[in-house]
Amino acid sequence: NYMKHTGKNHLKKVARSVFPLASRSILIYNQFSFKERVSTYRQSGFCLAVFPFRTGGFMFSYIWPIVMVILANVVYNIATKSTPSGASAFLSLAVTYLTAALCAILLYLAQGGHQKLSFELSKLNWTSFALGISVVALEFGYIHVYRAGWTVNRASLVANIALACILVFVGFFLYKESLSIKQIFGIGICIVGLFLLK
Repeated sequence: NYMKHTGKNHLKKVARSVFPLASRSILIYNQFSFKERVSTYRQSGFCLAVFPFRTGGFMFSYIWPIVMVILANVVYNIATKSTPSGASAFLSLAVTYLTAALCAILLYLAQGGHQKLSFELSKLNWTSFALGISVVALEFGYIHVYRAGWTVNRASLVANIALACILVFVGFFLYKESLSIKQIFGIGICIVGLFLLK
């Protein structure tokens, strides 16, 4: 929704800010919640991976959606990590999506100012279905990442930093955003940081 209202040119800004910051929040939380040890060596890798993606200040309208995404990502990873290992991943996701659907419907009704439902549905396109499929794949993957033995801080950092790097190229090739030598160098530092996180 943030991308929809701010334009495609902000794709790299979102990638550079939200994923590393969400990872940092999770890294801090899991030290107290899951008692996971974070060595100085891995902290150095985190700093190298996050540093190139630091950005300048944003207006409030740019900040609050990112803060929401960061907080939601923290809760998301905690909930996924805490999913019982014996529970069916697909049944768990079904309950998750029923909860999400109920919340979305209630928020849609509370928003008000809508026209006929058929007209509102006509505004949608293939992206709603693609997003649904990608969300199932994302959450199913995360559940099994944690069941495979990944720690919260390592899984989050590897996934989010790698995703941030990939989105830089997605923005360049798909949305014709600029890609400087400095940004490429920053991606290289991120890759070094990921190796240090091992």
